[in-house]
Amino acid sequence: MRKPARWLGWTSAVAAYGAFIAPVVIGGQIKAGTPENAMYGFAVFYAVCLILNWWFYLRSGAEIKNRKGLYVGRVGDSRPQMMAGYGLRTENPEPKV
Repeated sequence: MRKPARWLGWTSAVAAYGAFIAPVVIGGQIKAGTPENAMYGFAVFYAVCLILNWWFYLRSGAEIKNRKGLYVGRVGDSRPQMMAGYGLRTENPEPKV
């Protein structure tokens, strides 16, 4: 089995578990009468994930660089543009001839 296939399987399993665990946690908190605790917990989890991704992939001294950039397509925008300060493109660049 190739490495990309293993990683795809692993991330699929984690994603499937996340889709299962979120409703269970929210349901448990609703029964306890404090659903806001589940929302605060999820917000903290996502903030930690955001910080970890920035640290390992996007900061200037990161060991692993996001070489391809993050492409965010805009409706009606036909030219690639760099987002200020981050080196992220808004769409796929046109090939150089």
